[in-house]
Amino acid sequence: MRHDHSSLGIAAKRGFATGILAAVAIALTGISGSAAWSAPKDIRWGTGPVGSSGQKALVALATILDKEMPEYRITVMPTAGAVATVKGFATGEFDGYYGCRQRRLTSWS
Repeated sequence: MRHDHSSLGIAAKRGFATGILAAVAIALTGISGSAAWSAPKDIRWGTGPVGSSGQKALVALATILDKEMPEYRITVMPTAGAVATVKGFATGEFDGYYGCRQRRLTSWS
C-alpha cells in the first residue's frame, strides 16, 4: 500500500513557518518596551595588562565603536595576562576578549 506524503510535507513546512513567525513575534514583543530601546547593551571585553599593545588597540577600537554604535557600550577590562583573559572569557566574566599569538622568528645558519 502506497502512502501520499506530499500533503505531510506541506503541513510540516506550514508548521515550521508558523513557528518561525511566532518566535519573531515574541522576540519583537519582548524588545518593544521603551527601556529596551534606550539602554545600551553592555559588552565586557577582556584584554592584556594596561599599557600592552592589545589593551591600547582595544581602547581605541572601543572608543570608535561607542561613538558609532550608541546601542552598545564596550567596557575594556584589562587582566594580568593572556591566561587570565581567556579564563575570564571561559567563566563568563567577559563577553569577548582580545588576544594575539606572537611568533618568534628563528634564523638557522
